[in-house]
Amino acid sequence: MSSLETITSENLERYSGLIDPEEGDNLGRIYYRTLGVLSDEGKPAGAAIWQLKYLENDEKKTLSFLKSVFFCKEGEKFLFSAYRKMCLSEKASATSFELPIDEEHKYEDAFRQQGFSVKKSEGSDLCVRVAELKGLNLMKKKKTPDYIKDLTGLDEKSFKRGMLNCIFHGVREMTEDLNRLPLDWFERSISCCSESDGRIEGFLLVRRHSTGRLRIELLIDVGAEPDMDLLNMIRFSIERAGENYPDETEVIIPRYDAVARKLTSFIFPRHKGREVLKGARREDL
Repeated sequence: MSSLETITSENLERYSGLIDPEEGDNLGRIYYRTLGVLSDEGKPAGAAIWQLKYLENDEKKTLSFLKSVFFCKEGEKFLFSAYRKMCLSEKASATSFELPIDEEHKYEDAFRQQGFSVKKSEGSDLCVRVAELKGLNLMKKKKTPDYIKDLTGLDEKSFKRGMLNCIFHGVREMTEDLNRLPLDWFERSISCCSESDGRIEGFLLVRRHSTGRLRIELLIDVGAEPDMDLLNMIRFSIERAGENYPDETEVIIPRYDAVARKLTSFIFPRHKGREVLKGARREDL
């Protein structure tokens, strides 16, 4: 192999079709890391995008989550070796991943050889279409209350203040850099917040990817009636999505904790995540 490089927006096109384009949308976020491997001919032989968690938390060990991986036979060992060195340099104690199924088992076998425990399992994300959301029973309920508002009239200062309130009073973990992202990173017209006495107490934040898919990045409420507020925000965002996007638009709903899994089981009792390849490995051995 000739060289390693950091994948950035400037050279991202070189890896087009090799890495997940939606993960490519996250380049530049402060807890995301990238690595590209080039062959002697200057062609991509490997690539990885991963997210670090608890990097600035003194009470918890730093963890790494591989988000997208590509390698050919020539770049496999070089990529894994460089990746592990980068993990150890940032004191990441373990790696986990959830990646699409590799029908030829090439990636599955490679991960096992690199010391990962690997299994096929239901994925954490649910993928539904706007048409399905519009047909949910909860959409037959009464009109969404006035204290649920979209983000079109919100300024950056109020947004940051609301995020800090949710972080401080919330009991659920949040993606650590969400409060550092600009408001325009989210779709203002279909994202929303709940307010009480002029204070933001909840958010449903939606990101539109370059693929056209929508992804829920945050659903949280710290008000007096959080369960009701969550359902009202969901109803509001579905109404707006139905007004602004075609019925076939895909919406990704992460089930990242027990609360999210309980809520999605209630709203989508017959839906299951796609089968994926999951794996984990200790890095600090």
